[in-house]
Amino acid sequence: MSEKLIESAQKNIERGRAIATGVGVFAGIFYQGKILLRRRIEKGSLISHEDMSGKWELPGGGVDISDFDNSCIPYQSAVIKALDKELREEVCLGYQRSDQIVMIPAWLKKEGIIDLAFVVPLEFVNLELVDGGDYFSIFDEGILTKKIAFFSKEDIAGIEIISERMKFLIMEVFRYQEEKGF
Repeated sequence: MSEKLIESAQKNIERGRAIATGVGVFAGIFYQGKILLRRRIEKGSLISHEDMSGKWELPGGGVDISDFDNSCIPYQSAVIKALDKELREEVCLGYQRSDQIVMIPAWLKKEGIIDLAFVVPLEFVNLELVDGGDYFSIFDEGILTKKIAFFSKEDIAGIEIISERMKFLIMEVFRYQEEKGF
C-alpha cells in the first residue's frame, strides 16, 4: 500500500497538485468568555521544525487512520475520536458527541504540501473531567501549575502562540463564540 501511496503522491506533485500530509483537530474550549490553552511541552514540530516548548496552543492533535470507524456519523467519527483522545491526554477532559459538530478550518501550504487543521468550538460545561485518581484531578493540577490556562481574547496578544496558524484558529473560534453567544 505504501508504494501506491508514494506513486500517487508523486503523480500529484508532477501535475502541480498538493498532497495532504495530515489533519489536525483542536478544541476551542470556552468558559466564561475565555478559551483554554495548553503550554506545549514537546520540543519539535513536524511542520516548522522549530522548538515549540513553552509556547501556548489549543489542545488537540493529529487524526490517525485508526481513529476511523463505522459509526453512525462516519464523516466526523474520526475527528470526534481523535479530539476525545487528545483532550484526555493533554488536559484530562473527555469529549463524546453523537450529532454533527462545527469545524473551523485553517490550511497551510508549504512546498507543495497541504496540512489541514480544524478547531471545534466547545463549552467547558459540556465536557467531562477525567480524574487521575488523585486528591484533585490532573486538570486542576494543570491549572495550578500553569500548564493549562483560560485566556481572554485580549490576553492572546500578550502570550507566545506556537504559530500564526494556531493564532488564526484561536481568533476564528473566538469570532464564532462571539457570534453564537456561548
